[in-house]
Amino acid sequence: MSVICFNGVMEQLKIVRVQAYTPELAKSLAELMGELSDSYAASEVPKDRLEAIIASPDRLQLIAEQQGQLVGAATLTLIAGIVATKVWLDDFIVSED
Repeated sequence: MSVICFNGVMEQLKIVRVQAYTPELAKSLAELMGELSDSYAASEVPKDRLEAIIASPDRLQLIAEQQGQLVGAATLTLIAGIVATKVWLDDFIVSED
């Protein structure tokens, strides 16, 4: 749990790795992605796509929640190299609100 400050008001921000698909999560993620791109008009993130990310050992779907509301998300892809493991950050979005 992290504590952040917005306009002088301290708020708790919870960042978690998504462990399971739910229709509610898929709908909330789609709404959030709509803020990232006007071309994203899905009513929910496709179940097979979200489940593939969740099941992958090389990808993490992170979400940020504030007062029980989804306010951010990011998909991380782990890339194993000879020298080090790198992370590719994709679909990083924070709600306008």
